[in-house]
Amino acid sequence: MSIKQLKKITVYGLANEKEAIVDAFQRIGCLHLIPLSKTEQLSETVLSRTEATKIALTHLNNCPVKRRISYKPTKPVNELVDDILQNKRQMRELSDKRDKLTQRINAVRPWGNFDISLVKESPVKLWFYMLPLKDIDVIDTLQYPYEIVCTNHQFCYLVILSATEPDTQTIPLKRTHIGKHSLAELEQMREDTELMLDENQLERMRLTRWIHVIKQAVAQAEDKRAFNEACNLALDTEQMFLISGWMPTDHEQSVQKLITQHQLAALIEDPEPNESPPSLIQFSKTTGGGSDTMLFFTTPSYRTWDPGTVLFFSFSLFFGMIMNDAMYCILFGLITLLFHKKMGTSLSGCRMRTMFYAMSVTGIIWGIMADSYFGVEQEQGVWGMLHVIKMNKYGQMMKLSIIIGAIHIIIANIVVAWNHRKTLHALAYIGWAGLIAGSVILWLVFREGSPPWEYLSGLISMIIMIIGALCILLFESKRPFNNLKNILLRLLEGVGALWHITGAFGDILSYMRLFALGLAGASLANTFNEMAKEVFQSFPNMGIIFCLLILFFGHGLNLILSLMAAFVHGIRLNVIEFFKWALSDEGYPFKPFKKLEESN
Repeated sequence: MSIKQLKKITVYGLANEKEAIVDAFQRIGCLHLIPLSKTEQLSETVLSRTEATKIALTHLNNCPVKRRISYKPTKPVNELVDDILQNKRQMRELSDKRDKLTQRINAVRPWGNFDISLVKESPVKLWFYMLPLKDIDVIDTLQYPYEIVCTNHQFCYLVILSATEPDTQTIPLKRTHIGKHSLAELEQMREDTELMLDENQLERMRLTRWIHVIKQAVAQAEDKRAFNEACNLALDTEQMFLISGWMPTDHEQSVQKLITQHQLAALIEDPEPNESPPSLIQFSKTTGGGSDTMLFFTTPSYRTWDPGTVLFFSFSLFFGMIMNDAMYCILFGLITLLFHKKMGTSLSGCRMRTMFYAMSVTGIIWGIMADSYFGVEQEQGVWGMLHVIKMNKYGQMMKLSIIIGAIHIIIANIVVAWNHRKTLHALAYIGWAGLIAGSVILWLVFREGSPPWEYLSGLISMIIMIIGALCILLFESKRPFNNLKNILLRLLEGVGALWHITGAFGDILSYMRLFALGLAGASLANTFNEMAKEVFQSFPNMGIIFCLLILFFGHGLNLILSLMAAFVHGIRLNVIEFFKWALSDEGYPFKPFKKLEESN
């Protein structure tokens, strides 16, 4: 897994052949175009029509039940889009109407099923009030005939008979407007709306047969937009045109064939040092999920490297350390297995699925070594023999977390040094790796060493640290060694870089969160187990039900919290601490100029 090598291509052709050449390059689909002139904005009509088609496609794709796909439309695509949008609009209107009717029914139901039209011509009118129970004493002062039709825990539903509306002095409340429709009429109206909504849903299902047609229309519109944009990006003269772009080196043969076929003049060259080509990630089938996770946050520069493979393994390890329970990781693996088929519908989904399985396996292995199964330890038998990670030995776990953090950052510096191997600046990254490694070794030696090993190891680590510091001091700056001024400035910049050693130690100490979060999850699981045990012992008969409820909800909550912590902090350690050392520059993604519409 790496960043693909690119070449810059510049094509010259006759002005009257411009559209044919642009179309040919769009069919090959291997160029990231370089703008040579300003692009013109598309008309609002074209944009709105394209967006309408996309909305129609989304409406069909979200339909829970779909019909068999048809590839030959019975009417123009624009008319199909209009039908779909009308169906969407009607469904929204009917859904809003149903919700409003439901709201009205809930408001009218306490008053009972009455027909207001029966007293419409009567001189005596009905006035409705929702009287709070705390004001119930108001009823004793009423001078009008009344009826309490309903009472609940909050209100008393009061109907007053009067030719005119009672004044606020008589009853200091605002009357309730319940409308002209009875409860039965409102329920019938809602039923009719539900039936109409069902008919619209059936129409939506019928329209799903045109999903492929609408998808092709969207692709065709996007292809046309990209084609027009590419034509605008070209540099035109009266007789000639010029197109420039970046292409992967493995597509050079197909591009050369196109150039020969159309008798074009072309210049293909490697990127200049001052140029910044886009980054085209070459995904691995096994560890590609690490690159997908990385691209969610940042795109590495073309001249750096793809840390996706390291992220794949490090994130899996961090996941296992934070989860710290074999059964939790088994459940995560089963959840991934449940969505196995759904995740396999796309290449990125397949890569992430593989990564999730790797995380599950790593977590199961770590959980077995930590001897934790829903927070229960198995000290006896084979499982007890595999208990090599003692979470209750805080000093050892903190040491392990710091060593893992140091190795993680050392790997970043070594790889970056390899990418800069043709320059002296690479020695600065080697220096950082040596300085960090020597510091950690020195800390371990004086923490647990004993003479004479302590003195020998301490001497070796000190030598490594001194050499590393000298490399940073001399080669951190990219200034040339051509005069005394530049040499002094190099040394000054090197001294400034050495101050960042505190940041390096801070980054390493951040990895202690792996132990802290794993210990927190284990402690919480053990707490729920103890609570369930105490409840079961206190209530031998009915206690089993409450015991199971505590275990189910307790471990369910702990699993969710552990998953959130594993993803959030696992990504944080890779994106913040690791990328800080692994990626010096941020790039931009390679966007191929290609056709989206499927050929018939």
